[in-house]
Amino acid sequence: KQNARYALLYSEALYKNYIPAGNDSLIMLAVRYYSVGSHSEQLLRAFYQLGCIYSESDRKPGALLAFTQAEHLASSVTDDYQLGLLNTQLGLAFFNSFDFSRALDYYNAAYTHYSKAGKESHEMHALYDIASCQLQLNNLERAYTLFDSIQTMASNAGDYYLLYNCQLNKLNSSMLLGDNLQAETDMEQITELFGDAFDDAISLSTFAKYNILAGNLQKARFYLDKGWNNSTSISDSVSMYEYESLLLEKSGSFDSAVVICRDAIYMERKNVQTGLGNPLTSAMSDYYKNISEIEMLKASRNHYALV
Repeated sequence: KQNARYALLYSEALYKNYIPAGNDSLIMLAVRYYSVGSHSEQLLRAFYQLGCIYSESDRKPGALLAFTQAEHLASSVTDDYQLGLLNTQLGLAFFNSFDFSRALDYYNAAYTHYSKAGKESHEMHALYDIASCQLQLNNLERAYTLFDSIQTMASNAGDYYLLYNCQLNKLNSSMLLGDNLQAETDMEQITELFGDAFDDAISLSTFAKYNILAGNLQKARFYLDKGWNNSTSISDSVSMYEYESLLLEKSGSFDSAVVICRDAIYMERKNVQTGLGNPLTSAMSDYYKNISEIEMLKASRNHYALV
């Protein structure tokens, strides 16, 4: 019992202090112990922690299986903070798999649990996740309104990075809405508050898009060139190809724009296929298919413990 408690608390302490666990050997002591008997709250925490450890080591099938194991126990747990954390992780898994509607359901659940637990900072970040889903689902006005509200909260809380991300997504939303005046206001706010503090590929490609639409082609070229140098993922490359094509089109280089546009489509397809290849669905399917076997195993363990 003491070993299991130590394993759980120490694993949680490592994770909260951003120290990688390296492997699952410690937390599995807690998982195995709490799987026997009536320890729903501790077992949910153990499975959640196991999922976090697998996520950090990019073992997606194991992470999803651990999180869904924890979800199966949720109805027996009353700790709203822990349930909020679990729903956030499940929401992130579906978001990364391009199932934004399902992700939205989990993020809404996380927001509700954080509110009940009185966790204002987590509540604010859950609201940001909800707004991100709304943006992906093309509910642009709703997304803009949410980002605007969260921006105020982030400013009051002194959350610099969340404030910036809200500003950037407001700019994205206003451009997608075709509201040029609002986009100009959003861009001015970003420049006034942050200047050149952020030079990641997402920010730079967004600034490039804004300047293309505003007709500042030379400035757009500056941001695109800088963005290409800082591009680190397929998603980054998709944006860069897309806006490179748009810039070439605006510059009158239509043939080159078509070639680059094809590259953008190819990269987007590759990105979606990578996301859909995320073994989320199969992991959950296997979990529910084998749930009766797991329950039988737990029942036999309980019987063995009683004997």
